[in-house]
Amino acid sequence: MISERNGSRVLVACEFSGIVRDAFRNEGFDAVSCDLRETEKNPEHHIKGDVLEVIEDRGEEFDLMIAHPPCTYLSNSGVRWLYEKEERWQDMVEGGVFFRKLLQCGKIPHIAVENPVMHKWGKKVAGIEDYPEEQKQTIQPWQFGEPEKKGICLWLKDLPKLEPTDVIEDEEKREARVHKMPPSEERSKERSRFFLGVAEAMAKQWGKVI
Repeated sequence: MISERNGSRVLVACEFSGIVRDAFRNEGFDAVSCDLRETEKNPEHHIKGDVLEVIEDRGEEFDLMIAHPPCTYLSNSGVRWLYEKEERWQDMVEGGVFFRKLLQCGKIPHIAVENPVMHKWGKKVAGIEDYPEEQKQTIQPWQFGEPEKKGICLWLKDLPKLEPTDVIEDEEKREARVHKMPPSEERSKERSRFFLGVAEAMAKQWGKVI
């Protein structure tokens, strides 16, 4: 499999589902996921641990990193909690610093960091207030054959913007499924689970770059 893509290696940070990892593996890349949790799929291609430590020790091994850092304290949809729970400010700062370290990683040439729309404090801490327009993108799952409404923001380093692959034109078929779920551990996991259609587009389109 590796020889098909000249040995290109992909690191998928903060992923337990294996969705993005396996999309790249299906395209012939040597892709591994990394998360503090166990993977739901083949553990042979998963690193359980701190991705920053992996980057520090082995970052030069990878040609591309796609990162899905936690968005709980950075997303615009949860900004009101910053005022209701004082400790959330520190959580927000830690989340923003983590995001910045992933995006500014100098060891990996091609990087995409994914998060929902951020509030202004998150943008400041994450260091993306003045991020160039040509290096960021907002997409929707329904542009890639997934019947879901959820703004996905991508901050890119030496990668092209994704092109839609299978647009669902009928708005009635688009649903904010996870947003409507009641608070629970399962909802948290579902919010962290990426969309297969988008993952496949990443693998096919960005795979040509690396």
